[in-house]
Formats: sequence, structure tokens, C-alpha cells
Amino acid sequence: MRIRSWLLAAALLLSLCACSAPKTPAQEAEKPAVTAEEPAPQNTQTPAEEQETQTSAAEPAGVAETDASPEPEAIPLTGLYNLYAVKLSGEQKSPISMSLSSTLSLLEDGTGTLIVNGGETQISKWEEADGIISLTNTRGDVMECTVEDGFISLQMAEDYFWLYAHEATGIVDEEAARMAASMVHALYESIDGNSGAHLNYEFHTDYMDATSVRDVHARNGIYCSARTLESGGVSTSEASAFQDGTAYVLHPDKKTGKVATTTGSPIIRGNVLLLDDLYQELFAAAQRGDYTVETRDVDGISYSCEVFPATAFKAETVFCFDASGALIHVLQGPSPVAPDTGDITYTIHAIDTAVDDALLDFSGYTIEE
Repeated sequence: MRIRSWLLAAALLLSLCACSAPKTPAQEAEKPAVTAEEPAPQNTQTPAEEQETQTSAAEPAGVAETDASPEPEAIPLTGLYNLYAVKLSGEQKSPISMSLSSTLSLLEDGTGTLIVNGGETQISKWEEADGIISLTNTRGDVMECTVEDGFISLQMAEDYFWLYAHEATGIVDEEAARMAASMVHALYESIDGNSGAHLNYEFHTDYMDATSVRDVHARNGIYCSARTLESGGVSTSEASAFQDGTAYVLHPDKKTGKVATTTGSPIIRGNVLLLDDLYQELFAAAQRGDYTVETRDVDGISYSCEVFPATAFKAETVFCFDASGALIHVLQGPSPVAPDTGDITYTIHAIDTAVDDALLDFSGYTIEE
């Protein structure tokens, strides 16, 4: 059975439901492997040195010095726990591969906080007894999880567990850490369509041997993408626009247009840039940490690239950055679900905040319903 993790996360934020805990944490939570101890060093002392060592060891207590390492401190129950893995039907996966991120904070005063995908739930009380932690939210709902040696196992459904590690272990979701270090992720985070974003680029598809120049402007939930398409020696221009839940096809030269569709989607309303193809590629890659860093040549110029491998539904995508860190090209192979579509190439001219607000004013247009 496929479990939609985002639904589970939403349900968890609405109510901390009672969950049956595994009998023993060791049986249910696969902890990261511990590095084996190094073998003891061989004795390289001379007989005389060895005799001197034995004589010193025989001296009364308080005379001989010792260099024994102190016992490591036990990991406390309180502190921050990071979701580092999920276990589904016996298979351990990275949380980010299932669109999940979460932290659990247990405070000294017996309260805490559970954060799932940015949503926060207050824990009014937590208690531990015999390796079981009971979490109570502000509505009185209780959830139980197991704890052992700094690791928490939270059962979300049958054969589905969220695995947390105390910050003192140093264990985190490695793929999430790689995602945060990505240049694509940093670029995506820098683009804000609400305060104002401008994208200008060429979109070329091998399938039709066609190139369109796109000039995208967005601010305060309003979006406009002016497009000039060149194919077979013919050039056409139009614009797509979005405002207040309605999408339009516009002809700026004639100041006319028509309604294309309406939507109540809170996702599009919350981020109108998701209507743009280049932004969609940035968004998709910014959620992944499985890229490699490579050097590739495009038109005789060498670029530092982040290469995101193909998945069952998405082609390999390569983001090419110049020496200044600016994104210059995005290269995408044929779609796995439609291999005849051929390669797609984005050539980026600008990603900035130079929004032309005049292009976002549709009051002078004659719009057909």
C-alpha cells in the first residue's frame, strides 16, 4: 500500500493520534551503523622500557599517573531530535525522498514542540517510562513512541516508522543536508514571486525544433509571461497571465485576451511562479539531495554543474553555473514517459527582481469570457 506522506504529516499536525509503539526500539528502528573500534596498538617498547613501565605501575595509588579516558556521557532525553530516516515495510528511506522534514524538541520543563514540514504542534506535556515517551498536545491527545540511547522510533501506521536521532549523536538526514548545500536550492530560495521576481530565458525543444523567448514577471499573486515563439521560420507572440484565480491568454499588441481557465488551487494562488516551466524545474530540483557535481561543456564553454539523475517520471536534469555562480543553462533529456519528446534546453538571461509592473496591469485589456 502506498502511503502519501504529506497526508500523514497534515493529519499529524491536526491531532497527535494515539499510536501503538513497537515492543522494543532495537527491533523496529534501524540505527545507523557504529564504526568498529580500532585494534589495540602493538607493543613497541624495548625490554628496558617495559621494565620501567611495570615498575611505575606497581607504585602505590596516587603516585602513578593515569591517562584513562572518561566514560562518555549518556545522551539526555531532553533536547532536539532530527528526523533522519523513515522505515516503510522494512525498507529505510531518506525523509526528503518522501517530501518529509521534521524535528522534535523535548524541553526540561516537560513541554516540547513537534515540527513537520514547517507546521508546528505544541506538546503540553511529555513523560518517559520504561523506554516509552508519551507526548500530549494542547488538546489532550496522546501519542507514544519508543526511545533508546538517543534514538526515537515513532510508528505512524502499520510497517511505517519515523526515526529521530538526538542532536548529540550528530546524525541527520544526509540527503537533506546535501539539498541545503545545493546551488540550485540556494537560487530557488532567493526567488520570491510575492515581493517581486523577473525571469528571462530561452526555451528550446528538439521535438519541434522550436525556441520561445520568455519574459516572466510576478508580484503580489499576479503573473505574466510574455512569449515569442519561433518555429519553421514563423514568429508568433502572446502572453499568459494569472490573477485572482483566473488564467488568461493575452495579446499585448492588441490589448485583447480571453479566459483560459479558473482554479481554486491554494498552491498556485500561493506561488504563481509555479505556472512557469523554468521555475518548476528549480522547484523540483530544490527538493532533492541526490545530485552530483560535475564539469560539462556547453557550446565550447566549461561549466560547473549539478546533475540530478533521471527518475521513473523525470529525465536527467543538469543545471550549469558560470564562475560567478550564475545559472546559465538547464539541460534536460527526453522524458522517461514520453521519450520521443527529445531534449529541452533553457538558456537563462536574467533571474532578478526587475519587475515591470505595467505588464501586470490588465485593466486596459478587453477580455473575452
